[in-house]
Formats: sequence, structure tokens, C-alpha cells
Amino acid sequence: MKPKNFIIISLVIAIVCFGTWWLMRPKATKPAKTAVAPMPAKADAFALSKVEAPKRLAPPTIAPPGNLLAPLPDIAPIAATQPTAALSPVPDSKSLVELDATIAKIANFYREGDLLGYYQYITQPDKIDFNRLQQLQNSKQQNDDLAAQVPYWREEMLKDFMPFAKAYEDLETQIPTFNSDGNEATYVFTIEDEDPHPMTFVKINGRWFAK
Repeated sequence: MKPKNFIIISLVIAIVCFGTWWLMRPKATKPAKTAVAPMPAKADAFALSKVEAPKRLAPPTIAPPGNLLAPLPDIAPIAATQPTAALSPVPDSKSLVELDATIAKIANFYREGDLLGYYQYITQPDKIDFNRLQQLQNSKQQNDDLAAQVPYWREEMLKDFMPFAKAYEDLETQIPTFNSDGNEATYVFTIEDEDPHPMTFVKINGRWFAK
């Protein structure tokens, strides 16, 4: 190939390549214009002074629920309920006199050391134990025999009965508790070295006996 033809061919190729590149190159994107708000002009001091300040709103008024302050209805007080104890009937004076006489008689039996007389006097007739009665009779006979032989025997024996005599005498200072029928009277019997315990008398055929 002649040098002249080679130069022409090379020039044509160069033009084609440049044209191809020109057509295929990426187009540059223009940046989007951003609208800029115009700067406000300086406010006129006189105009600003004429602008009214916003009024403060009063807080809303909430009405109370209906009848909230209405007077409460009168409520009757509820009485406290307590267990009602059984009340003893008021004793009649005749029963108290009879009981005092009975107790004084018992105290006298102890002061004399007469357990046989005490047992026969205070025990209900249908409840007398004849074996016990016989023992008391034998004991009384032995004490009488010893008292006849030993001068101080009776005095020493009576010392053992004095606490019982005193305990019965103390019953005379009490007002007993009667049952609903008024034929039973209960005392609190207290003797030294022993715990207090109830002692009840029952009235049978006009007389008071140990229950």
C-alpha cells in the first residue's frame, strides 16, 4: 500500500472513531435550581408596635358532677351488737335470809368439829350415803374418846376445821347467782391453798341443801 493511501485511510478511521465517541459520551446533568425565599426586609419598629399581642385564653371551667356537694342523707347509727349475758333474777329477801341462816349453821358445825352433824344437815335426804354416814359416826366417837383422855386433843383437832369455818363465813358476804326458777343459788367458795370454785345450794321442800 502506498504511503499516501495509508495516511488517508488512517485519517478516515480517526474521524469515525471520534464521531462515535461524541455520540456515545454521557451528557452532563445541570443541577436543579432551588428556590430561595427572599430575605424579609427589616420590620418597621412602628409597625411592630401596632401589632396586638396574642390574648391569653382563660382556662376552661369544668362543672362538677351533679349532686357532688349535695348533703348526704341522714343515716341512723348502727348499734354495736354484743352478746347478751343471761341475767340472774333479782333474789328475794326471804331466800337470802334462809341461805344466810343455812351457811351460818354449816360454819358452826366446822367450828365445833362436828362433821357428822354437817353431813346430815347439808346432804339431800335421798342422796345420803349410809356407808359415809357410818364412817362419820365412828370418827366422831373416836374423837370424843380421845378428847376425854387427852386435854389438848380437841383443841388441836379444831385447828384443821377453822379454815373451812372461815370460808363458809365469807359466803355470807356474797350475793349468790340464782337460776331462772329461783331455787338454786351459786356462790364462789374460796379456801386457803385452793383455787376458788362454785358452790351451789338447791331449795327442796322449803330447805336449802348442797347440790
